Amino acid sequence: MIKNIVLVSALVLSGCAIHQAPPPSVQVMPTDCANRTAIINWLDSQARHPRQSFESQQNYEQTRAEIRHRIWHLRYRCQPV
Repeated sequence: MIKNIVLVSALVLSGCAIHQAPPPSVQVMPTDCANRTAIINWLDSQARHPRQSFESQQNYEQTRAEIRHRIWHLRYRCQPV
């Protein structure tokens, strides 16, 4: 019984230590002005995903900040003149 409690505690604590980077699909998203609207719509849909139960609040906010940064970058670079 004690072994199970120790095992579960170790799993819970190690699960909190997982560092997750922003989604690779967001990191490699090109700055494609021709498809600006579609890319921004996709990024908006990614930003609306709710926080997963295993995801820390800090990681969730960091991921959303990266997505918002990509949206801002696209809007800034592809702004119609």
